Amino acid sequence: MRGCNLGAIPQEVYGISGISFLDLADNAIAELPRDIGKLQQLRHLCLDNNQLRTLPVELTDIRCARKRALNTAERARLQLSSTSRCSTTQI
Repeated sequence: MRGCNLGAIPQEVYGISGISFLDLADNAIAELPRDIGKLQQLRHLCLDNNQLRTLPVELTDIRCARKRALNTAERARLQLSSTSRCSTTQI
């Protein structure tokens, strides 16, 4: 779903059983819903170049092998939870 000009994650994504890779880079997503924590099989999440200001606490519910969510500039302006199970070098 990279570069699809999405303003939000489509609700259908949360119904996909066992989704492990989600590339939402280059969209216009301003907020991640709390439902993101339901994607327990997610191992790779890419959110580069979106409009995010904060990340929901539920994102820490995902045990990730690799969460490359944001580039350095985006990481600097976001408030990240210190309780994340993934280090901020991975987010």
